[in-house]
Amino acid sequence: MGKSRVHGLVAIMEKDELFRRIFHMTAIVYLLYYLLPEELVPGFYKWYGVVIIVFITLIVEGMRIKRGALFFGLRKYEKRRLSAFAWFAIGMGIALLWFKMVFVVPVVIGMAIIDPLIGEIKRKKEELYPFLPSLIYGLIVFLCLLFLSRRPIHLKILFTVVATVSAISAEHYKSKYIDDDFLMIVIPLFALTAFDYLLSFF
Repeated sequence: MGKSRVHGLVAIMEKDELFRRIFHMTAIVYLLYYLLPEELVPGFYKWYGVVIIVFITLIVEGMRIKRGALFFGLRKYEKRRLSAFAWFAIGMGIALLWFKMVFVVPVVIGMAIIDPLIGEIKRKKEELYPFLPSLIYGLIVFLCLLFLSRRPIHLKILFTVVATVSAISAEHYKSKYIDDDFLMIVIPLFALTAFDYLLSFF
């Protein structure tokens, strides 16, 4: 293989990585869902839109997998399995439909920023993992809770710890079938909701 071809492949791979990083950051845009009126037009509620988007994503993904196609930004191993983009759509759908906004906002912002950051850290400064991602993720969650939650400060700190540990652990866990884009959304939300439920007994 010639040097020019190798450089071309490297350039394509770097563009793929950049696209995936940017895609993660766009997750924050989906939080605009909470600013929309419950009823977008008479008889059409905003949660209908979430269901439709997830449904369309899965239909397109099913057709892609059946054909064995790889769109730009997908990895080779996603040829015959659900892509990270599809897992992200499913995770966002579950988050917006079934979990409290006070938890969804910090978790989604945290995933959007920290997952790409972890990718870069593992490539260039692996010794900073998991300390730096955990520190930044925790700061993001805590700041979000300061604005969104009326809980006392010590509980906000506890919620921050629960979210951080569960999110970084979810990213660290590698599954052959489930992408961490999904896990970093759903696992912290379940953990926070369970912790919130336990607190109701005290």
